Amino acid sequence: MKNSPLLTLSFFFVFLLAGATTMASNTEQPKYQTLEKNGNIEIRRYQPMIMAVTYSSRGGGFQQLAGYIFGGNESNQKIAMTAPVANQATDEGWQTAFMMPSQYQLTDLPEPESDNIQFIEVPARTMAVIVFPGWVNRSSVNKNRQALQDYLQEQGIETEGEPIINQYNDPWTPAARRTNEIQLQLSGEAHWAPASTDARQETAAAM
Repeated sequence: MKNSPLLTLSFFFVFLLAGATTMASNTEQPKYQTLEKNGNIEIRRYQPMIMAVTYSSRGGGFQQLAGYIFGGNESNQKIAMTAPVANQATDEGWQTAFMMPSQYQLTDLPEPESDNIQFIEVPARTMAVIVFPGWVNRSSVNKNRQALQDYLQEQGIETEGEPIINQYNDPWTPAARRTNEIQLQLSGEAHWAPASTDARQETAAAM
């Protein structure tokens, strides 16, 4: 897993967002079915979703996504916050992602003002997940990632891709009550595929 300032700066970016909203208990979250559970480790089958993502080498993607949902788009349209905030290392840098509310289709979403924001249609997929409390930092990420990998190795379950780090809470939630996750995608699952502007326009024209 690549090192990144996101692991230490992510809560600073969450603080910027929390000035306008908090990730309350009624905030929409991805829908999934738990296939297997062992302590704080689960195998989950997720339903398809649309993600808004940015790529950055320094972690500024969070601010761009927050700006987008607070009206930084061609329609000045505000979009409801969802949880979690997801971070993942990629070949293009660090990817920060927000799930778009399930009421939206790809063609319903207003164009972002930032050229760095893309929309991704995430297909149904199966993920291995470890849930843990506390603050997200390099130590907690490495510890829980290793525990998840050790469990999967014992079970003979293979994964692919870099871990996804999910954070669910606003900055004021006490450490003991925080919910975080590390996810690994099971091998053989479909990868995330960026949807280009042209593809979105072609989809709209066909409707």
